[in-house]
Amino acid sequence: MNNDEIGFHPIAKIYRKRILPNSTTQYYVSYKHSPAKKDRVWINENDMTPQLQRYARNRKLQISKSNKNRLV
Repeated sequence: MNNDEIGFHPIAKIYRKRILPNSTTQYYVSYKHSPAKKDRVWINENDMTPQLQRYARNRKLQISKSNKNRLV
């Protein structure tokens, strides 16, 4: 991944996504400067660079459990 920054924090990995009731898409990510599991966070798709948004949309990501119940 190149130019994979949100603000000033480069993204190390995208793990899963969730869609909130207000139709906001969020991704569960880790940052390169703090890859520990406890430091992973949910970020809004709108807060990501266009390149990172395209990368995330093209991946087959696990949808978080709470959203699976809402979508069924």
